[in-house]
Amino acid sequence: MAEIRDIRVRDVNIPPVPNWLISPPTALPPTHPVTFDVGVPIIDMPGCVESHKAGNSNKELHEDDPNGLLTHCDSSVPFYSPLDYEPEQIINTTPAPVPKYKTPEVKAPEVKVPEIPSIPAQTVNVEKTVEEISEPPPPEIPWQEKYLPAPEAATVTASIAVVATTSALLAKPLADLLLKVIKPAVKKVVTKIAQIRGKKPKVLSIMERREEQRDRNQAIRTLKKALKPKGK
Repeated sequence: MAEIRDIRVRDVNIPPVPNWLISPPTALPPTHPVTFDVGVPIIDMPGCVESHKAGNSNKELHEDDPNGLLTHCDSSVPFYSPLDYEPEQIINTTPAPVPKYKTPEVKAPEVKVPEIPSIPAQTVNVEKTVEEISEPPPPEIPWQEKYLPAPEAATVTASIAVVATTSALLAKPLADLLLKVIKPAVKKVVTKIAQIRGKKPKVLSIMERREEQRDRNQAIRTLKKALKPKGK
């Protein structure tokens, strides 16, 4: 292991500085110019000064606005403002006497008691005519509407009954053909009844009418083939 050397501090040596290096020689005498600003002298005078907080030179503010006055005391001597007492200018005034007031007498108005009218002993009969209001009789319903259903319902029920009977007798394929044949006729009857009653029927387009006519013609041809005798 290396040996640690001794730590030494060198001596602090400040070299002397000659005077001619510090203060330069003066060529002009140290005199101040004539226009030198001396400033406002400060005088510590015992007492206080009152001034208005507005800082205006108007002297009437001291009397017109005494609440805005400020007191400035620069010295440490106490100061107070004595009362401005002038006894020769005081005018002694006595309170004015209060005149006596006499309350006028007010008479209370007389209240007249109203007379109570006498009730007559006889009774008066009041005659009035009573009108009997009779309700209008109920409207007469025709016996057809009372005992029979509406024409539309009867037509639809009859068509359903015919189709059901035909289906039961001639089997389902033949019943479908009959339904296609009978359906346009039933629809025409229902439309006529609706027109008589004042209802507007649904207007079919040309394509829908062609399809119904095509189905009806095809059903008629198929039905003719089915009912045609075999020997002919």
